Amino acid sequence: MSAVNVNVDVHHLTRVEGHGNIVIDVKNGELVKCEWQIVEAPRFFESFLRGR
Repeated sequence: MSAVNVNVDVHHLTRVEGHGNIVIDVKNGELVKCEWQIVEAPRFFESFLRGR
């Protein structure tokens, strides 16, 4: 069986609020890295609305 290396980068994946990326790396058929990256800074506006 031959070695298989796969890199999957999904950029600007939309979510409920803001955007994120998914990064998946597979080397020799084994998962090496799987990350969910938040690419926007937190806005924290929800904390201003508490108790209103």
